[in-house]
Amino acid sequence: YFSDLLEKLTIIANINVPKYKSTTEKVDLAPLLEEEVLSRQIFCHHIQWSFRSTLESGATIFGDSHLITRLIRNAFDNASRYANQLV
Repeated sequence: YFSDLLEKLTIIANINVPKYKSTTEKVDLAPLLEEEVLSRQIFCHHIQWSFRSTLESGATIFGDSHLITRLIRNAFDNASRYANQLV
């Protein structure tokens, strides 16, 4: 919990610095999603997590891979939190 909180605070602090420059790169979403789901399979036992991609080639977008990873993690955290309340 504390390492996640520290990472969030560091991101906020860095973004608010005038010299912050986010990188824009081509990011393949499948590996980011797969890694996050795998992490949740290991550490989050109250929900069954799985990932299946039906794309022949990866879905790519342009953006900052670190910030996109945070976006995915936050979305999964919210889904997990609300799914936990329904059980």
